[in-house]
Amino acid sequence: GPALLLPEIERAIVGVDEANLQALQQACAEAAERIVTHQPPQEIADAVREAHARLSSESVAVRSSATAEDMPQASFAGQYDSFLNVRGADAVIERMLHVWASLYSAHAVAYRRRQQIPDTGMRMAVIVQQQLAADAAGVLFTRNPVTGDDDHFFVNSTFGLGEGVVAGHMATDHFGVHPATGEVVSREVSTKPHMIALSRSGGVVEVNVDAAKQDQPSLQDGQLRELSALAATVRSLFGGGHQDIEFALHHGALHLLQARPVTAISVEPEFTIAWENPEDEKRLWVLQSIGQRKAIPMKRLEIDAMERYAAGSQVCFAETGSPMARMHQGIYQNGYRYVRPADDPDEEIAQRLERFQAGVRVYADQNRSWWDEALRPEVERALASIDAFRPRGAPLAALIEHLEQAMDVFGHVLGDLHWRLAARIVDGGQLTWSESFAEITGLPEHEAGVLVQAIENETTMMLRWLRKLARAVQLDATLMSIFAGRAYERLDEPPVRDQPAVHRFKTRFRNFLRRYGRRTGRGFGSATEFSTPTWSIDTRQPLDLIAAYAEQNLDTIDEMEASARRERERTVRQLRRKLSADDEQLARFDQIVFMSRDIVRTMENHNYMMEQSTGGALREAIHWAGQRLVRDRLLDDPDDVLHLSLDELKSIAAGARPDARALVRERRRELEEQSRLVPPRLIGSGSPASLPPMPKWMEMPENAGRDGGLIRGTAASRGRVTGTARVVPQTAAPPKVEKGDILVAENAGPNWTPVFPLIGGLVLDQGAVFQHAALVAREYRIPAVVLTKDGTTEIKDGQTITVDGDEGIVELH
Repeated sequence: GPALLLPEIERAIVGVDEANLQALQQACAEAAERIVTHQPPQEIADAVREAHARLSSESVAVRSSATAEDMPQASFAGQYDSFLNVRGADAVIERMLHVWASLYSAHAVAYRRRQQIPDTGMRMAVIVQQQLAADAAGVLFTRNPVTGDDDHFFVNSTFGLGEGVVAGHMATDHFGVHPATGEVVSREVSTKPHMIALSRSGGVVEVNVDAAKQDQPSLQDGQLRELSALAATVRSLFGGGHQDIEFALHHGALHLLQARPVTAISVEPEFTIAWENPEDEKRLWVLQSIGQRKAIPMKRLEIDAMERYAAGSQVCFAETGSPMARMHQGIYQNGYRYVRPADDPDEEIAQRLERFQAGVRVYADQNRSWWDEALRPEVERALASIDAFRPRGAPLAALIEHLEQAMDVFGHVLGDLHWRLAARIVDGGQLTWSESFAEITGLPEHEAGVLVQAIENETTMMLRWLRKLARAVQLDATLMSIFAGRAYERLDEPPVRDQPAVHRFKTRFRNFLRRYGRRTGRGFGSATEFSTPTWSIDTRQPLDLIAAYAEQNLDTIDEMEASARRERERTVRQLRRKLSADDEQLARFDQIVFMSRDIVRTMENHNYMMEQSTGGALREAIHWAGQRLVRDRLLDDPDDVLHLSLDELKSIAAGARPDARALVRERRRELEEQSRLVPPRLIGSGSPASLPPMPKWMEMPENAGRDGGLIRGTAASRGRVTGTARVVPQTAAPPKVEKGDILVAENAGPNWTPVFPLIGGLVLDQGAVFQHAALVAREYRIPAVVLTKDGTTEIKDGQTITVDGDEGIVELH
């Protein structure tokens, strides 16, 4: 068996200097290849098949258990390969060989050498266990693994398999449990939209959690008490030493999966900086966050996309001087992207920007839309270059070619054209029309919002389409039952799918997705990332929105929009009559009316065409390539493609067949290590004076924040409302709200605006008066206050508050 290969393999690895990383990786790859291609002796294969039959389990877990593992100072957690949901004895034997081979993976050898454990004498056992289709799972530490505190047990859990917890990429619940009584002393329940489940074809797959269940705790208090007692028993059996315990909940019963000693208290790893170019160290670089409020290390394909984005920004800045495109010089440190401004002289940049804005003002002076006439046609041409592609049946090479084209369009549209639009918006009167409104009419500035109520745009049309689909649900008992239980899989089951009402709904829904299916939520205030699925990839998102609307009185929502439109039209007529005696003032007012409507249409329609359609096209191209790699048995999950670079994908498409799975595993481990780092906001020795100032519209008001019983911010949408606060974390998926809730969040992007017709008010820590959230709030007459600085920390979920969108304050009750 493989034991006959060990002396030769060990000699080959021992003889390689760990400083020669390339040689070590090659030696390890050759060792692994020899093992996985080795045919085990017949007696071993027969013994495995016999033991597999005795388990009487169609699905098993094939797990690693090596010598020198789970020591107090070296846990080897995640260093060796294990495989879940392995089906059939032949597959068990194949996976057994891969487990043996992982003993000599480059990262395992490097880990052993860091722990000063010899390469020789290591042995690997393979454990085959019945696979549980866990309802919930997680880990329990009998002491805090970071601080060493041992006053209570620490539990991290989620729905489905525990793979999502130990790998760190699933939302989890956190509980503190008293060791003696099992009492829950702390509780943090997160929204868990996804979970890891067993795939019917073998392996695991990420699936959606039922909407009604996502905010529920993964473990109940009684189960936590039982788990605490189990942990105390395990600790006692191991002589009282602290334990790291993996568990699963299956059909109401707790199962102990594994226990290992808690290793030495972790020390925050150092964020080391390596300057490839010595000149870069002399500059000042700023940590960049892509889509989410917290910077995270980037995957290989994300880096390729961002390089094209940066190239587009460079073109934009060179031609327009757009302030938002200036920070396009980038480097990567430990997977984190850092940026700095271009070195162009300030005077030259100002002249460039003035020339650009002067050209744009020609349109505004003539009451013409620069977006509609100049920029939109260029975006349409860019999208047309990739829209004709059909992924069904396309070979991998064509899918990778399309992916590169989508990246180029992404860079051109979002890196270049998008920031030209930003330079236009911040030009002079584009953001000051409300001030001009007050000056001309004599009315308070906050009443200027009436001019943009119920302006027709892509967002309002999308929301109206969602409500029409919800009406179709309300009119059919079968559809209402399906949507009430969020059991959308029933739509495709016979005989339900053949019912006329269901068939009509599915046809209308497919038409809806043809127009809005690329939506991912990209835009100012969003938490969207490259891995965020589009609505066409994850149809549960729009179906959940339809379900939420189906539970409402849609006539009331429609009337709210119609009433807002009537008020706008009536107010404009009255003010025009009032100003009719002064031709100059009337002309100025008409220009303000046009400008306010144009900026709303531009903001919402550009988001649909740029961030949603262009960003969504790239996301779907990534998904299609990933799906093909899974179908070709090169990857296990379509999103694994994000761990591969574009050049690597081209190589695979050209016929090279590297072990893509092994590469993905290595990249995941690297990403996990990078994720544990705390990146500094600034690196380099340059002066902070070299950084451009923050745009004025992003500055926090001086009096923002808590002031006694008030929270002060900036008025974003007029009106006053009292209701129940719904404090939610910033996520890519739209939050779950009840009719009339006051939504309180750090920020809100276009991914959340579909639920706005359901809410009563809006409070944001950050934001801006012209962002999508504020615009949609004004369109639907939803009182809103933004830039409150600490609304989410001062307002408690369920608390009664009053939002005063006229004064820009929130009253706490």
